[in-house]
Amino acid sequence: HVVDDSSHEPFASALKGLPRRALQSVEVIELTRNVGHQRAIAIGLVHLSRSKQNFDAVVVSIGAGVQESILTTLLLKEMGCRKVVSKASGELQARVLEKVGADLVIRPERDMAVRVARSLASGHVVDLLELSPNLLVEEVSVGPRVNGKSLGDLDLRSRYGVSILLLKRDSQIVVVPGGETELRAGDVLVVFGEKQALARLESSL
Repeated sequence: HVVDDSSHEPFASALKGLPRRALQSVEVIELTRNVGHQRAIAIGLVHLSRSKQNFDAVVVSIGAGVQESILTTLLLKEMGCRKVVSKASGELQARVLEKVGADLVIRPERDMAVRVARSLASGHVVDLLELSPNLLVEEVSVGPRVNGKSLGDLDLRSRYGVSILLLKRDSQIVVVPGGETELRAGDVLVVFGEKQALARLESSL
């Protein structure tokens, strides 16, 4: 269930094209006018409290209003919600949300800033996923320097301590490519490893 407070793009249109295999259904509670995010929060909480369905998780994606975000998270945990995912705009808010019971705190602005910064700092990083402060999964583009070389010759695991998860070439995807796989300029490697090890790898490609 999603409360659309009519203040931005309609939520239903934002869902188009997104994979929802893990969701049984999505019900959007559309408000006829922008009543403000505080009233929208209250409507959502009342709807949850009256609903007889069991919810696997509740996402608190309040863009503005630190106090509302914290109080909503606290109320949801007191209502017995099994998993609450809350959005934070800063480190202090993230710590408070964890203290009041948020099971997962996300910081999309910070995460996107890290992605853009690493992509700009290294011309080889296509995308990245931060699993922890030191562990990353990255999409790294292959440059002409290693064109024609095999993964066995490069021996990336021994030299850099990273693991190759996927190779993407045009529309083809090779899962855990073998050592005999020859790289071509323009290939994209999906690699896993520590931040410093990935930085060394990027400079070698």
